[in-house]
Amino acid sequence: MHWRLRKPVWLVLVLFAVGILPILGQAREKYGASEFFENEVEENMGASDILSLLDRTVGGTASSGTTPFTYQLRQGVFVTAIPQGPNLILRFTATRSDTAQPETITEVAISAALGRTFFTLVEAALETAEFIFSTRHFASPWALDLHAESQPGGEATITVTGDETAQFTLAWEFSSPRRPIDSFPIPTAFSKSEAAKANMRGTVHFPVSVDDFIQFVNRAYGQNAPERFTDFPLFPHTWLHLTVTAQDATNRVVNVHFDAITPSGERRFVAEAPASTSVGGRFVDQTVTRMQEMLSEEAAHPGSSRPWQTEFYYDDSDTGVVVVAVKGERGLFDISYHLETSIQQVKPR
Repeated sequence: MHWRLRKPVWLVLVLFAVGILPILGQAREKYGASEFFENEVEENMGASDILSLLDRTVGGTASSGTTPFTYQLRQGVFVTAIPQGPNLILRFTATRSDTAQPETITEVAISAALGRTFFTLVEAALETAEFIFSTRHFASPWALDLHAESQPGGEATITVTGDETAQFTLAWEFSSPRRPIDSFPIPTAFSKSEAAKANMRGTVHFPVSVDDFIQFVNRAYGQNAPERFTDFPLFPHTWLHLTVTAQDATNRVVNVHFDAITPSGERRFVAEAPASTSVGGRFVDQTVTRMQEMLSEEAAHPGSSRPWQTEFYYDDSDTGVVVVAVKGERGLFDISYHLETSIQQVKPR
């Protein structure tokens, strides 16, 4: 059994899963009482259809064009991609039933470069998942999302997920700006006082045994590991490569680095963060204890084991967030890496 990623407001793989990360929360001012509303739509889609739509909304076609592109997400609900110099504006509108007129619910901005990178990573993940499933008959859940927010514009997340049968979904989640009660504004992407914000996030999952887990994490976080990972493709998500290097000869701190390899063979930096082998060792110790306990419970009484999860979070504000998580359920184990790129400040042209 594979752990199927759940998606809260900010995604979790995760895409997605890992639900404790202090990343881009709803941009907001402080009000005594406030309100906002959100909408989410999701479609099961083939890889080519996902790429075609993303290309026109956040990819190269969107950013190189001169006219807006509008796509209907549901009856009366639309997303419009508006090129604006080095940026893309994503405007989400809904048709009011009382006036039959469209009304803007959310408006956010991303850099065109970030949109193209997101498209490229999704392309790599989709192509890899289809290839591995067709040749090896194996798949494991993953998710990638593009998140943007601003105080006057609200918040939006585009999420692409793949499951354990290499089936894919594309989801659009957007929320109105948080405001005092009964003061709904017309959302705008940019504020006079602060830049808009955007980043990418992703989660990849792998089934794992106790022995494989011990070998893997000791190679990553063990203080006396005889060998580290160097440009290691994470099967079955082989588009994502892991490199771990010690900061110095003491091996007390390692740098954990992730690159994506695009379909054309280009290397794209995703995230990197330092982790101590001290805390990493504690994570390994607690996780192995939980694994062994669960296997003992299942051996004594099949189906009697209690679910659990452990997580090891580390970050660097300049280079991103990494979370490795392990979940046990019914005697089976899943390990995931959740990654977040550093937050980009998006300013008007």
